[in-house]
Amino acid sequence: MILTGFAFMMGRAVVFMKLFRAIRAFELVAFAGRSEDDHEWQQRQDAFHRAAS
Repeated sequence: MILTGFAFMMGRAVVFMKLFRAIRAFELVAFAGRSEDDHEWQQRQDAFHRAAS
């Protein structure tokens, strides 16, 4: 019972982490600064695609 509850909570935590990362990545992409270099933009795009998958 405790193990299944723990596994369930871990599953919920993973879902919330993915959701949070997706929201953060979306914010970074949506509000990308005008004076950023391409490297930072690429990192944000990569983070967005990782969070979306």
